[in-house]
Amino acid sequence: MHVDQSYRGAEQILYLNLDEEEADRRIKKRWAIMNIWQPFGKPVKRDPMAFCDFRTVDENDFRTVVANLPPPGAGEYANVSRNKAHKGKWEYSANGETAPRYEVTNLAYNPEQKWYFASEMTTEEAWIFKIFDSKKDGRARTSVEVRAFVFWDDEEVE
Repeated sequence: MHVDQSYRGAEQILYLNLDEEEADRRIKKRWAIMNIWQPFGKPVKRDPMAFCDFRTVDENDFRTVVANLPPPGAGEYANVSRNKAHKGKWEYSANGETAPRYEVTNLAYNPEQKWYFASEMTTEEAWIFKIFDSKKDGRARTSVEVRAFVFWDDEEVE
């Protein structure tokens, strides 16, 4: 199981995708990363999307790991990030200046966790869910996933 971004990894993703000045400005207010997940071509028959109720996750369940993506133009996942380099702010790369590297979080098993499965999803259905919020209060398919940054200009970071 994975959570996509650790707290630090979310900031790394922000800096990988925005100009440094813009990221510096945005990080001072509340912001989030949202995902949209939708099957395409046919309904999901196996490996459905699963969601864990964040209220049932203990902070000690999180395990930080590092994601290493291929450099731009080097295969299927090569354009996941705009891959902007801000070496003074974050260290990103393990294999050269062009390969993005950032923290993600895996989730260890805990019997207190409550899980939900989006079984039999059709191509007309989609899930929108938050994978990161700067407000620190929580937490093999064919599909398309879209991520978006969300910013609150009227809220300071807590």
